Amino acid sequence: MKRALPWLARCWHRIWPASVSFVQLSGTGTNCGLPLKVICSANRWNKNYLQGLLFAGVPLETKLGRCSLRKLFRAPPAEKNAASLLLVSVSPGQFSHFAQASYLFIPTWLRGEIKLPLPEKTLRRETIKADLRKLRQQDFGYEIARGGAAFREFFHQMNHPYIHAVHGDVAFTDWLAEHRRWLVNYDILFVHRWSEPAKRLAGIVIIYEKTGPRLWTLGVREGGFGEVQNGVIAALYHFSFQYLQSRGFHSVRTGSSRAFLNDGVLKFKQKLANKIIGIYTVGFALKILQLDAAARSFLLANPFAIQDGNELRAVVFTETRLTTETVLRWLKDYLHPGFAGLVIYTFCEAETFALAQLPPELASKVQLRAATELLGA
Repeated sequence: MKRALPWLARCWHRIWPASVSFVQLSGTGTNCGLPLKVICSANRWNKNYLQGLLFAGVPLETKLGRCSLRKLFRAPPAEKNAASLLLVSVSPGQFSHFAQASYLFIPTWLRGEIKLPLPEKTLRRETIKADLRKLRQQDFGYEIARGGAAFREFFHQMNHPYIHAVHGDVAFTDWLAEHRRWLVNYDILFVHRWSEPAKRLAGIVIIYEKTGPRLWTLGVREGGFGEVQNGVIAALYHFSFQYLQSRGFHSVRTGSSRAFLNDGVLKFKQKLANKIIGIYTVGFALKILQLDAAARSFLLANPFAIQDGNELRAVVFTETRLTTETVLRWLKDYLHPGFAGLVIYTFCEAETFALAQLPPELASKVQLRAATELLGA
């Protein structure tokens, strides 16, 4: 019996909790201006993020009670019939145990890593050269600080206002203050101008883990977009690379990035040769309930990553006829290092594009599917 307990605990951990609370979100779709209803089960932080993607403004939230995951996935409640999309926060184990083939698993967060120093090919990119020119023109420098006073300055004057300036009503920063207590081995890198070294403009927290350093979270003083336009975010990254190289590190984890592929943070990291190395512990089980105009608009505007077995893939939806140029552009924009391939879901019933039109080494990375496949049971 004692030998069986660890095995039972592992099995239970894969599917716990067996039931979840869920709500209906109703509002105007961000990309279409049409009414949109979504059934959602997620914590406050992730729900706020999804609201920002799905709705123009804050949607009406109606509590629908609790439901077992098995019932939610296999015998859904009546409210689902009135909604366009279902998004449920689950672990990979729960997804594999409960979900059916018509569901997609979108990671909540992607984990990335950058090798140091940056490759010459990366440094030759025009966007990187422009960042480095701004860094010199703005006379940026940096300092390293630690301790409670430095963290409070970073959190209250930089991180909190910057996150709220970027994300507005859906911002959620309480977690950072809550997690301060377990930060033990860390640095805060502050950026200033050499002409005013006492005036800290922005900061980034670097934490040191068994796997190496990780860029945890950043902020700009008073959420100032003027300094963002001056290149202070790029300065935080490049100075972090410089500092960590001086300490003998050969790589840095870039923290978490959202798995929606037009996300600004993810795209910024992409130009720095960021490699996706895995996901964090949970994700969203996505089910398309109705392919109405509001759902189509959301899917067309928001390519995302999925976990498919043990692999990560980019997913793009399209309603226009495919061309070689379009597919090559998507491969360039969305096939991040670390992804196994690209899945294209098309709404075009008469699609005639043949993967043989692509170079063989790229054709093997692309899958073409009908979007209606996702309407199955």
